[in-house]
Amino acid sequence: MKRNRTERVSRSTSSSEEAPKGRTRDEVKRDRPLQLAETITMIQDDEPAPSEDEDDITDVPPISAKPVTDAKIKIGGTRGDGFFYLTFLAVGQGDCAIMATPEGKILMIDCGTNGTGGRRAETLARCREVVLKPRYMQDTTRVHALILTHPDKDHYYWIPQVFPEGVSFGSIYYSGSFAKYKTGKTARFLRRRCPSADRKHVYHYQDDDDLPVRTLGGDDVPVRTRPGQVDCLIGDAIRIVDEPHCKISILAAEVPQTHRNDKGDKVNTFSVVTLIEVFDDRILIVGDATFSTEAYLMARHPAKITDLSLLQVGHHGSVTTSSLPAFVAMTNPAQAVICSAERIETNHLPRREVVDRYLDLMEGRDDTVLEPELHKIYCWQPGSRGGATRRFHRRKLWTDVPLWSTGTGRFDYVPDKPESVD
Repeated sequence: MKRNRTERVSRSTSSSEEAPKGRTRDEVKRDRPLQLAETITMIQDDEPAPSEDEDDITDVPPISAKPVTDAKIKIGGTRGDGFFYLTFLAVGQGDCAIMATPEGKILMIDCGTNGTGGRRAETLARCREVVLKPRYMQDTTRVHALILTHPDKDHYYWIPQVFPEGVSFGSIYYSGSFAKYKTGKTARFLRRRCPSADRKHVYHYQDDDDLPVRTLGGDDVPVRTRPGQVDCLIGDAIRIVDEPHCKISILAAEVPQTHRNDKGDKVNTFSVVTLIEVFDDRILIVGDATFSTEAYLMARHPAKITDLSLLQVGHHGSVTTSSLPAFVAMTNPAQAVICSAERIETNHLPRREVVDRYLDLMEGRDDTVLEPELHKIYCWQPGSRGGATRRFHRRKLWTDVPLWSTGTGRFDYVPDKPESVD
């Protein structure tokens, strides 16, 4: 499997801090637990949701992008130019991903936050800036599909804030009750911009008798009968986008809690899981998927999730709910991204154990493509440090393997376009 996507990845960061100099990768790996860690003042941040009319955006400069090799050319592309563009936005402690297919369809998966470390206006302005880039929505107000993985506000309540005036949605796929997407008046906003027939409650799970439940909007999902058909079953996946070089499918939704160690919120287990197959890449976006969701994916879709090109780490890097060692090993991602804040204390995410789980996997693999420069990842580790007595302290890790965090800036991903594709 070709793993070198580095030249198509651009990191954007608001920090001017330089990585340690004169260090080999082995030294970085060996010293990661101690020498490259630091404890930083923790911030409690659980921001109130805005009203639908609230607008406190200030004029702030864009985050400076630092592209690798020729990524600048591709990252600066235009929607519908034949490339696939994906950005995980830096929303603080939350999730938001926007993408444009090779034929120019715009999709978004989640958009919300539980806190920005006191930088709400600046963070929201930068998210709007990305959404309005030429590769996304500079010249359109139409979103082909919005996927709401589950009704936790850190996954949806910024949707009314980030889109341009007059936005409309072709389809909305969601788990849970649509009325529960109420923070920030999000449900009301979406009802006005997407007909009820196109708002589709998704089920993709096995019932108590191990019988398949695959429904959209209350109706059984039909098996595909013609090329290009969507909202249909292809194998055991619900296909929602079908282009010659880009297929997007739902692999799970509303999975029940069945794993013996799954003690998290069942709303997280219900997360809609999306697979993107574009050119030679496979990308998995899992929302807050828990052990039960991961076990379901391993049982129902092993071929689809093995050796991924890119994985969004589940539940912001939680160790108590997500990232089963068997799931990490099966997905074996060439790259992974954790959607989490830089220094938000709430829930202490991502957890150090999960970060190490992915770092160890990538560092132990001969075909991992190392980044030309070190980059940092913030995480939380149990226990006290120094003279401070705390349940958790925050650590900063430097690495050259392709594990990323939106806590240090948005993450742009543009897979290689094969020469055989026009």
